[in-house]
Amino acid sequence: MPQNIKSDYKRKDVSLLFKQAWKAYRKSEFKEAMLEMMKVNKVAFEDLMNVGPERWSRAYSSIRRYQFMTSSIVESMNSCLVHACQIPITTMLEFIRDMLHKWFYKRRTKAEKTRTQFTQWATELIKERNNDSKRYMVHPIDLVNFNVNDGNKDGLVNLSEKKHSFTKFEVDKLPCRHALAAIRCRKCGDEGHNSHKCPLASKVGGTT
Repeated sequence: MPQNIKSDYKRKDVSLLFKQAWKAYRKSEFKEAMLEMMKVNKVAFEDLMNVGPERWSRAYSSIRRYQFMTSSIVESMNSCLVHACQIPITTMLEFIRDMLHKWFYKRRTKAEKTRTQFTQWATELIKERNNDSKRYMVHPIDLVNFNVNDGNKDGLVNLSEKKHSFTKFEVDKLPCRHALAAIRCRKCGDEGHNSHKCPLASKVGGTT
């Protein structure tokens, strides 16, 4: 879709603003990007708003999108069959059967090799976030609430309700960097620390 936006409106800046709006976790960040787009290209702004932000943006989606632009299996299949639609129907059905067989085999093989509660994609993502979060400063408010500073801004994390003031924790359903820093602090018990001060920093890693 970002490529379609770029080709439809012939503006790279419109495509970049669309990505910002699409990936925004908070409605305030979404609105900021869209207001900027309205200044740059009002037609693109109106077209996207007419489609409905709930159909393509993280901030307004009522379902878990993760990294997907759409939750519709029909749209996903159509995008895979663009070229196959040009071939005879019997050949196309054989193409679809072969494609689905490969998909299911590949995913089943991956699932059988999984040794954690998470998929390989989620495991790698959490490891990356955990490493990044080791420099964050954490200040406990109580046993479940923490104020986490990443060097630019503060974020409030509630480990009991799995909520984050930037909404990333509850939207992704995976611990964000701020949440991982708070988890480390909760295990350690020391106030106002990062990986250089926390005695558990070198012990807590991976998919904590």
